[in-house]
Amino acid sequence: MNQSFCFILTPLNFEGNDSFEIIPNYFLRRADSQEIKLIKEKLTNYLEPSPLGLIRNPRYEFDLTNGDSGQPKQLPENLWRYWVISFKGANQEIGNLSMAASLLEDEIELGFEFHFLPDGGTGFLWNEDFLISFFRSLKFSQPNGKTINKSLIKEISENHTEIKAAETTHLHVYRAVNQFLSLKALPRHSPMLVIGYFSIIEALIAHKPRLPESLDSINHQLRSKMILLAKKFLRPPNYPKYFGGLSEKEIWKQLYAFRSALAHDTLVDFNSEFKSLGGQTNVLSFLKEIVKSLLLFALKEPVFLADLKNC
Repeated sequence: MNQSFCFILTPLNFEGNDSFEIIPNYFLRRADSQEIKLIKEKLTNYLEPSPLGLIRNPRYEFDLTNGDSGQPKQLPENLWRYWVISFKGANQEIGNLSMAASLLEDEIELGFEFHFLPDGGTGFLWNEDFLISFFRSLKFSQPNGKTINKSLIKEISENHTEIKAAETTHLHVYRAVNQFLSLKALPRHSPMLVIGYFSIIEALIAHKPRLPESLDSINHQLRSKMILLAKKFLRPPNYPKYFGGLSEKEIWKQLYAFRSALAHDTLVDFNSEFKSLGGQTNVLSFLKEIVKSLLLFALKEPVFLADLKNC
């Protein structure tokens, strides 16, 4: 074995080729038998002690739709969902690719890495908090993985190109994307995610208030600027899906009030004051999607966003 690889945590079903060059010299492909052995050993060693028992019935090898027998069915080996991104030597771009894949509408999550170096050295990299968060998330319980195709691979590649450019020309945008990725180490339903998502929004579009009046408050800036920006997003937010007939102005007003309540350890009541927000899970789903859209816009229009931040 002479290729290093990163195991893709998200169980995948791939339309078309079994191998695709996602960026130069980085190939998304099915894991071979030796790689699967290594992956399964690491998964088992890491997750077997968990009371969740996830690895005893891995989503990577089973059809979980529960057929006539009511039990998951073992897939033939050629349909197992062990996918990797392979590369030669030490990793240079897995971090950036992970950020790029996290900005997809239905993101793909990258996991641990096996490194095989030209001098015979080997290495293994993983993020324990990230793995715990992933395997305990509801996302992982989706029955039969995410189906991807060449258009999604192209989207990851394009996101990667923009992230690489931001790393050298607009570092604040690069940091924001990296911060978004780092939030995946938190439990997927943690209220701290609300604080994290708002910190990214504020960092990209809000300046320190210059006036004592409410017209320059962070709350006012976020409300007015996000309503404006949402009209320019590649994936405009579906406000009615999350908040029914609530106006955009009222949505952002209540979202920021919810964020402030969490930041100041105030009891949050979704049966009264925040009833129209539809609960914490609904808020997190909305904020996650709109932050991804904002980050994609920041990568494409960093100068415009910098100008807007100062307004």
